[in-house]
Amino acid sequence: SVHHLWALNNIVHGYGQAGINTNESDWVYVLHNTTYDNANVTCDAQGSGIGIVVAKATPNYTLTTMDKTYAPYHQIISWNVSYNNILTQCGTASNPYDTDGNGIIMDTFNGSGVDNVLYPNQTLVANNVTYNNGGRGVEIFRSSYVTVSNNTAYNNNLDPFNSGFPRGEIHEAGGVQNVFTNNVAIAIPAASTADPRCKGASYDIAPAPCPLMANVPLLGGSAAGVTDANNTWTTNVTYGGNPPWGWGPNGNAIISPDTMSCTSNKCNVNPSLVGASSFNFALTAQSPAIGYGAAKPYLATSAVDAGACYHSLTKCP
Repeated sequence: SVHHLWALNNIVHGYGQAGINTNESDWVYVLHNTTYDNANVTCDAQGSGIGIVVAKATPNYTLTTMDKTYAPYHQIISWNVSYNNILTQCGTASNPYDTDGNGIIMDTFNGSGVDNVLYPNQTLVANNVTYNNGGRGVEIFRSSYVTVSNNTAYNNNLDPFNSGFPRGEIHEAGGVQNVFTNNVAIAIPAASTADPRCKGASYDIAPAPCPLMANVPLLGGSAAGVTDANNTWTTNVTYGGNPPWGWGPNGNAIISPDTMSCTSNKCNVNPSLVGASSFNFALTAQSPAIGYGAAKPYLATSAVDAGACYHSLTKCP
């Protein structure tokens, strides 16, 4: 296990695999980075803008005073902007095998390989902006004990050859005790295969032959051999999305055993951003995200607004 790695204030772009990535790591801090136009080329071990893969606890290690400053979190991915990371040289309409090109992914913390050991420590993914990625904006895949808070995810899942179906802007697939709170997630699904983003993709999964037709703001459910348990979804603002199978609630795809209430979340409510189509995710004065976030001791004071952008900002990021 490698441990105590910091990635601070970097701009990472144009790399064929992942922008920022760790494998079998512990005590990782990825803060204030911008990653874009990565993951375009490599098609076997596919990359994303930011990826923490198969995290592993550091053996026989005694915590320092600095470590305890960030308790209970061992890994923090915060204040990053990740966009336009997409697999452009992989997959075809007849063989749509892509799985990555995400903005941010926490990948297989529940064990992989010979030892298959669950990563027991907590991870925080907070205050990030992700948009226009081929995969999910933020994905928690076969991973547990992750808190996803105050992120803004917009118009991700643009890869028509991604085999995931449906796909959430903020997406959980297999894990326990994951927390999703104070996020703003906006999906822009394709209305039909005529949408140019579909690029001729044709899946035999009626009534959504193009996977972009099934894009949703939030998705949660058991997957990849990991059964969900005790995941929570609260004080999120979601907009857009129309799951073609009637999954819900209200534009999201929260699949048993996960549950999500539109009383404790704002479902299919326009967050009223300054200019999302021009990638300015600041909140207007009328935004329902203002003051909607739940304050937590592990979050900045700006967490009282849902999403990554505090209401005093006129441009974000």
